[in-house]
Amino acid sequence: MDYILYIIIVLIIIYIIVKAIVMPRVKKKKAEELLSKYEEKGYKLSIGNKHNYDYILENEEIALFIKLITVPTNSQITINNVSTWILSWGGDPNKLGRSYPNERFMAEVIDFIKADYREDKTIIKLILIYPHTEKILRYINESELEIITPDKTPYGYKVTNFNKFDQDFDTIINIKSR
Repeated sequence: MDYILYIIIVLIIIYIIVKAIVMPRVKKKKAEELLSKYEEKGYKLSIGNKHNYDYILENEEIALFIKLITVPTNSQITINNVSTWILSWGGDPNKLGRSYPNERFMAEVIDFIKADYREDKTIIKLILIYPHTEKILRYINESELEIITPDKTPYGYKVTNFNKFDQDFDTIINIKSR
């Protein structure tokens, strides 16, 4: 009986180590690999240690401030207003009319959204969802929702999924879509 208790304790410790140390390092490494590819295209990558953004990707004209947000893959993000985001997750993805039983406010985006970056370049704020979410929605009014795509700029920032960043990059930096 004591062995079972020890095994359970060891498994809990391993789970905590993987969740708290290994997974954030993997996420950071993948993000840096993805963004460093753009250095070949003339962009400079900077890491935002101790700032409300995670990365800056910039060239002579554009400064792309990036905030990396981790969410479950079976989730949906709803943008209620400028800084109120709700993450809903869970439920059976195979059910028609699926509901998400779990929900929380995404306080991690507030400081980034409200920040005012002063530069002599065009500033683009990007919230990068890692690894990805099923839907990103925004309330237009009390009862209407619209799907957010990288060509839309709700409240002055852009939102896209990590796994679609490469295909959305040209749309994200397109100043005319702002």
